[in-house]
Amino acid sequence: MLRGNMLSVNLTTRNHWKSMWWKLNNDTFGNDLEPTSNWLEVIFSICIVLAGLLLFTLLIGNIQVFLHAVMAKKRKMQLRCRDMEWWMRRRQLPSRLRQRVRHFERQRWAAMGGEDEMELIKDLPEGLRRDIKRYLCLDLIKKVPLFHNLDDLILDNICDRVKPLVFSRDEKIIREGDPVPRMVFIVRGRIRRNQSLSKGLVATSVLEPGGFLGDELLS
Repeated sequence: MLRGNMLSVNLTTRNHWKSMWWKLNNDTFGNDLEPTSNWLEVIFSICIVLAGLLLFTLLIGNIQVFLHAVMAKKRKMQLRCRDMEWWMRRRQLPSRLRQRVRHFERQRWAAMGGEDEMELIKDLPEGLRRDIKRYLCLDLIKKVPLFHNLDDLILDNICDRVKPLVFSRDEKIIREGDPVPRMVFIVRGRIRRNQSLSKGLVATSVLEPGGFLGDELLS
Protein backbone atom coordinates (compact mmCIF):
# COMPACT_ATOMS: atom_id res chain seq x y z
CA MET A 1 0.00 0.00 0.00
CA LEU A 2 2.85 2.40 0.88
CA ARG A 3 4.61 1.67 -2.39
CA GLY A 4 1.45 2.44 -4.29
CA ASN A 5 1.16 5.81 -2.55
CA MET A 6 4.79 6.68 -3.35
CA LEU A 7 4.25 5.76 -6.99
CA SER A 8 1.16 7.95 -7.07
CA VAL A 9 3.09 10.90 -5.58
CA ASN A 10 5.93 10.48 -8.09
CA LEU A 11 3.52 10.37 -10.99
CA THR A 12 1.70 13.43 -9.66
CA THR A 13 5.00 15.33 -9.29
CA ARG A 14 6.12 14.43 -12.80
CA ASN A 15 2.76 15.41 -14.23
CA HIS A 16 3.01 18.70 -12.35
CA TRP A 17 6.42 19.52 -13.89
CA LYS A 18 5.21 18.50 -17.34
CA SER A 19 2.10 20.66 -17.06
CA MET A 20 4.25 23.58 -15.91
CA TRP A 21 6.62 23.06 -18.86
CA TRP A 22 3.64 22.91 -21.24
CA LYS A 23 2.32 26.23 -19.87
CA LEU A 24 5.74 27.93 -20.20
CA ASN A 25 6.03 26.60 -23.74
CA ASN A 26 2.75 28.22 -24.65
CA ASP A 27 3.74 31.54 -23.02
CA THR A 28 7.18 31.82 -24.66
CA PHE A 29 8.85 31.46 -28.05
CA GLY A 30 9.73 27.84 -27.39
CA ASN A 31 6.29 26.40 -28.16
CA ASP A 32 7.62 24.28 -31.05
CA LEU A 33 9.87 22.24 -28.77
CA GLU A 34 9.00 18.59 -28.29
CA PRO A 35 8.21 17.60 -24.67
CA THR A 36 10.37 15.00 -22.94
CA SER A 37 9.45 12.18 -20.61
CA ASN A 38 12.46 12.76 -18.33
CA TRP A 39 11.30 14.98 -15.46
CA LEU A 40 14.86 16.17 -14.71
CA GLU A 41 15.13 17.49 -18.26
CA VAL A 42 11.77 19.18 -17.77
CA ILE A 43 13.02 20.93 -14.59
CA PHE A 44 16.22 22.00 -16.38
CA SER A 45 14.22 23.39 -19.31
CA ILE A 46 11.93 25.27 -16.91
CA CYS A 47 14.97 26.85 -15.21
CA ILE A 48 16.38 27.90 -18.59
CA VAL A 49 13.07 29.47 -19.64
CA LEU A 50 12.67 31.31 -16.32
CA ALA A 51 16.24 32.60 -16.53
CA GLY A 52 15.57 33.84 -20.06
CA LEU A 53 12.39 35.61 -18.93
CA LEU A 54 14.29 37.24 -16.05
CA LEU A 55 17.07 38.48 -18.35
CA PHE A 56 14.49 39.76 -20.84
CA THR A 57 12.70 41.66 -18.06
CA LEU A 58 16.00 43.20 -16.90
CA LEU A 59 16.80 44.20 -20.48
CA ILE A 60 13.43 45.92 -20.89
CA GLY A 61 13.96 47.74 -17.58
CA ASN A 62 17.41 48.96 -18.60
CA ILE A 63 16.09 50.15 -21.96
CA GLN A 64 13.33 52.09 -20.21
CA VAL A 65 15.83 53.76 -17.86
CA PHE A 66 18.08 54.65 -20.82
CA LEU A 67 15.22 56.09 -22.86
CA HIS A 68 14.00 58.08 -19.88
CA ALA A 69 17.47 59.61 -19.40
CA VAL A 70 17.77 60.41 -23.12
CA MET A 71 14.33 62.03 -23.23
CA ALA A 72 15.10 64.07 -20.10
CA LYS A 73 18.30 65.40 -21.70
CA LYS A 74 16.47 66.10 -24.95
CA ARG A 75 13.77 67.97 -23.08
CA LYS A 76 16.41 70.00 -21.25
CA MET A 77 18.04 70.94 -24.56
CA GLN A 78 14.69 71.90 -26.08
CA LEU A 79 13.94 74.21 -23.16
CA ARG A 80 17.37 75.82 -23.44
CA CYS A 81 16.99 76.32 -27.20
CA ARG A 82 13.51 77.79 -26.72
CA ASP A 83 14.79 80.25 -24.11
CA MET A 84 17.72 81.15 -26.35
CA GLU A 85 15.45 81.75 -29.35
CA TRP A 86 13.17 83.92 -27.25
CA TRP A 87 16.13 85.96 -25.99
CA MET A 88 17.59 86.42 -29.50
CA ARG A 89 14.24 87.64 -30.80
CA ARG A 90 13.81 90.02 -27.89
CA ARG A 91 17.30 91.44 -28.42
CA GLN A 92 16.73 91.54 -32.21
CA LEU A 93 19.97 89.78 -33.07
CA PRO A 94 20.73 89.57 -36.81
CA SER A 95 20.21 86.23 -38.52
CA ARG A 96 23.96 85.68 -38.95
CA LEU A 97 24.53 85.80 -35.18
CA ARG A 98 21.49 83.61 -34.57
CA GLN A 99 22.88 80.97 -36.88
CA ARG A 100 26.20 81.02 -35.04
CA VAL A 101 24.42 80.60 -31.70
CA ARG A 102 22.36 77.66 -32.98
CA HIS A 103 25.44 76.03 -34.49
CA PHE A 104 27.33 76.39 -31.22
CA GLU A 105 24.47 74.86 -29.21
CA ARG A 106 24.33 71.86 -31.54
CA GLN A 107 28.09 71.34 -31.28
CA ARG A 108 27.99 71.76 -27.51
CA TRP A 109 25.27 69.13 -27.27
CA ALA A 110 27.19 66.72 -29.51
CA ALA A 111 30.43 67.21 -27.56
CA MET A 112 29.07 67.09 -24.01
CA GLY A 113 25.91 65.03 -24.39
CA GLY A 114 23.83 67.71 -22.74
CA GLU A 115 25.77 67.50 -19.47
CA ASP A 116 28.13 69.96 -17.82
CA GLU A 117 30.94 67.91 -16.27
CA MET A 118 31.83 70.60 -13.75
CA GLU A 119 28.19 70.82 -12.68
CA LEU A 120 28.08 67.06 -12.12
CA ILE A 121 31.07 66.92 -9.79
CA LYS A 122 30.76 70.26 -7.99
CA ASP A 123 28.93 68.75 -4.99
CA LEU A 124 31.41 65.89 -4.51
CA PRO A 125 33.84 66.00 -1.57
CA GLU A 126 36.79 68.24 -2.28
CA GLY A 127 39.34 65.43 -2.18
CA LEU A 128 37.33 63.24 -4.55
CA ARG A 129 36.70 66.13 -6.94
CA ARG A 130 40.41 66.98 -6.93
CA ASP A 131 41.36 63.38 -7.72
CA ILE A 132 38.85 63.25 -10.59
CA LYS A 133 40.14 66.47 -12.13
CA ARG A 134 43.72 65.31 -11.67
CA TYR A 135 42.90 62.08 -13.54
CA LEU A 136 41.19 64.00 -16.36
CA CYS A 137 43.67 66.86 -16.75
CA LEU A 138 47.12 65.83 -15.53
CA ASP A 139 48.28 64.27 -18.81
CA LEU A 140 47.21 67.39 -20.70
CA ILE A 141 49.00 69.95 -18.56
CA LYS A 142 52.15 67.83 -18.38
CA LYS A 143 52.55 68.35 -22.12
CA VAL A 144 53.64 71.91 -21.30
CA PRO A 145 57.44 71.76 -20.79
CA LEU A 146 57.37 74.34 -17.99
CA PHE A 147 55.04 72.09 -15.94
CA HIS A 148 57.27 69.00 -16.08
CA ASN A 149 59.17 69.65 -12.86
CA LEU A 150 56.40 71.12 -10.72
CA ASP A 151 55.45 69.36 -7.49
CA ASP A 152 52.12 67.57 -7.05
CA LEU A 153 50.49 70.33 -5.00
CA ILE A 154 50.97 72.93 -7.74
CA LEU A 155 49.83 70.46 -10.41
CA ASP A 156 46.69 69.73 -8.39
CA ASN A 157 45.93 73.45 -8.17
CA ILE A 158 46.40 73.83 -11.93
CA CYS A 159 44.15 70.83 -12.63
CA ASP A 160 41.48 72.28 -10.33
CA ARG A 161 41.29 75.39 -12.52
CA VAL A 162 40.87 73.54 -15.81
CA LYS A 163 37.36 73.88 -17.25
CA PRO A 164 35.86 72.22 -20.34
CA LEU A 165 35.14 74.58 -23.24
CA VAL A 166 33.51 73.98 -26.62
CA PHE A 167 34.27 76.09 -29.70
CA SER A 168 32.29 75.86 -32.91
CA ARG A 169 33.87 75.65 -36.34
CA ASP A 170 35.61 78.83 -37.61
CA GLU A 171 35.18 80.51 -34.22
CA LYS A 172 38.08 82.76 -33.18
CA ILE A 173 39.54 81.68 -29.83
CA ILE A 174 42.24 84.32 -29.40
CA ARG A 175 42.66 87.25 -31.78
CA GLU A 176 46.15 88.34 -32.67
CA GLY A 177 47.15 91.41 -30.69
CA ASP A 178 44.63 90.83 -27.88
CA PRO A 179 45.79 89.95 -24.35
CA VAL A 180 45.95 86.17 -23.84
CA PRO A 181 43.18 85.36 -21.33
CA ARG A 182 43.85 81.65 -20.82
CA MET A 183 45.69 78.54 -21.93
CA VAL A 184 43.69 76.16 -24.10
CA PHE A 185 44.39 72.41 -24.19
CA ILE A 186 42.98 70.54 -27.17
CA VAL A 187 41.11 67.33 -26.37
CA ARG A 188 39.12 66.82 -29.59
CA GLY A 189 39.22 68.54 -32.93
CA ARG A 190 41.91 70.75 -34.44
CA ILE A 191 42.82 74.41 -34.18
CA ARG A 192 44.35 76.46 -36.98
CA ARG A 193 46.84 79.01 -35.72
CA ASN A 194 47.70 82.04 -37.86
CA GLN A 195 50.52 84.47 -37.08
CA SER A 196 51.33 87.58 -39.09
CA LEU A 197 54.93 87.96 -40.24
CA SER A 198 56.78 90.77 -41.96
CA LYS A 199 55.93 91.85 -45.51
CA GLY A 200 52.33 90.70 -45.18
CA LEU A 201 53.18 87.01 -44.83
CA VAL A 202 51.13 84.75 -42.56
CA ALA A 203 52.47 81.63 -40.84
CA THR A 204 49.85 78.91 -40.40
CA SER A 205 50.06 75.82 -38.22
CA VAL A 206 47.51 73.22 -37.13
CA LEU A 207 47.28 72.06 -33.52
CA GLU A 208 46.09 68.49 -33.05
CA PRO A 209 44.51 66.86 -29.95
CA GLY A 210 47.07 66.94 -27.16
CA GLY A 211 48.39 70.33 -28.25
CA PHE A 212 47.92 73.63 -26.47
CA LEU A 213 48.00 77.36 -27.06
CA GLY A 214 48.21 80.44 -24.88
CA ASP A 215 51.57 79.50 -23.40
CA GLU A 216 52.54 83.17 -23.72
CA LEU A 217 51.06 83.53 -20.24
CA LEU A 218 53.98 81.53 -18.86
CA SER A 219 56.73 83.66 -20.41
